[in-house]
Amino acid sequence: MRYGLILANDISQPDKSLELTREVIPYVDGVKLGLALIVRGGVSIIKETKREAEGKAVIVDLKVGDIGFWDKKEGRWSGTNSKIVEAIAAVGADYVTCHCIVGVSSIMECIDVAHSLGLKVLAIPHMTHEGAELSFSHPLNVEYAVKTLKDLALHVEIEELQRCKTLSEALLVLSQRLGADGFIGPANKPEVLRRYREFTSKEIFGPGIGRQASGGLTLKEQMETFYKICGERSAVIVGSAIYAAPNPVKAAKTVKAWRDEALKDLGVVYAK
Repeated sequence: MRYGLILANDISQPDKSLELTREVIPYVDGVKLGLALIVRGGVSIIKETKREAEGKAVIVDLKVGDIGFWDKKEGRWSGTNSKIVEAIAAVGADYVTCHCIVGVSSIMECIDVAHSLGLKVLAIPHMTHEGAELSFSHPLNVEYAVKTLKDLALHVEIEELQRCKTLSEALLVLSQRLGADGFIGPANKPEVLRRYREFTSKEIFGPGIGRQASGGLTLKEQMETFYKICGERSAVIVGSAIYAAPNPVKAAKTVKAWRDEALKDLGVVYAK
């Protein structure tokens, strides 16, 4: 995706969610659906959203992070992650999000099964909320990380791990080694995004735009900062600034215009 704009459709009522997608899709490049909606609407809501999305990307944000288990007897993955990913792929999703803090076999199962079914995986090495730093920004014990990954016979470049300062950065390096297609990166934490880009050239999708903003930046300024750091292989994810607006269509048009202005300010020639 090139300088994308994604709607975080966080409305949990299926009918209203579909209506929002239908109205707003002309002004965005894709839609992200969350767990609350899928619990209420079932996985069929993904299929219905895909139909309304007019061929644009549908990201299912389940943050898959359950048990990964390789059945040696059967020669296949058979943990909980497989069942989740298979259900999502069957209804036409384009991307699924995956927690990478839960460990190696969980990441491997999610990525391997998703890829076998034509589904892309966005790994989550850091998050936007207050207090996320307690775990994600924890200083990395490089010696321990290297030893553990060697014991698992994972050929992660030691030099890459030695460049990592935090657990978040090591999770990114590991997920990339295991085949993640891209990453979720906190748009309200520019310093984290800068480190992301030092380790990966893959797509970065940025939530945290709008109400989670830091530093008093406007939404347009946030987008400009995000695109400047992440470059063209990126997409901002905007939620409440659109879905909670009195007129979501008008809001989506405005946000799209701000995106286009932000890119113009950066000297980007952008045409959809």
